[in-house]
Amino acid sequence: MKKLKVLLIDIDNFLETQILKWVFLRKGIQVVRPDSQKELLENFPYDLRKWEFRPDFVLVTYYNFSQLTWLISYLRNIESIGIRVVNSTENIELFTDYLRRSQILSQKGYQIPNFYHGCSSKIPEHLGKMVVCKTLKEHQTFLCPRTGIHSLNSPIFVESCIANPKKKILTIYYVDGLIWARWKEDALQTKKRNRELITDLSGFAEEKKIVGKIAQDFGLVFFNVEFVEGYVIDVNTIANLFYSQHLQPLEALADWFLNQ
Repeated sequence: MKKLKVLLIDIDNFLETQILKWVFLRKGIQVVRPDSQKELLENFPYDLRKWEFRPDFVLVTYYNFSQLTWLISYLRNIESIGIRVVNSTENIELFTDYLRRSQILSQKGYQIPNFYHGCSSKIPEHLGKMVVCKTLKEHQTFLCPRTGIHSLNSPIFVESCIANPKKKILTIYYVDGLIWARWKEDALQTKKRNRELITDLSGFAEEKKIVGKIAQDFGLVFFNVEFVEGYVIDVNTIANLFYSQHLQPLEALADWFLNQ
């Protein structure tokens, strides 16, 4: 029987994703994982006719934003010959663009923080005294006074800061209709970086429904949604589920590939 082949793109990843490769290989999926952009383009150049190894799928599990411009172009080229990219180049591009993402989520009726895109001196008062500033290119996020932003790099993008007395963010992971969840510390309020697996999801029915709707609205297979007090504060098409103590989501992802 012909083995399913997956090209795994996670160049310069500081996370340990070898666990993902191990799970896929154990499931009988052949994985190619280039260590660098140079190695990727040597083995999988833009001229697709030169590919010796043609994958059935391309799975993107990491990129940094300095890579995003060439990566989007590269992935669109791959999709043009019928190879499926997970979670699709269109979705990767959409959910890395804070402004477009917020506009579309708002149009579709999701409860998200109020946002503003424009001159730093004209941030509306209704966003509050403190706002969450998100840089559109470097994708840095920080909390600052609304009247204290003096940016020469206009326009800027800011969101209202949702009160978070628990100082924790609920992260729900979705893999092909299955749900897992973790608590993580709110980086805007604490420097702790603990992750706590949630085993009982019975208290998060509304959030689970929202995650399922996002999957349906955008055709996402493998992603996570971050919540603060019921507000959707982030949607990530790159979901960090690489925990050796919790292999079920990775096994579910492997099963999704095998069932296509």
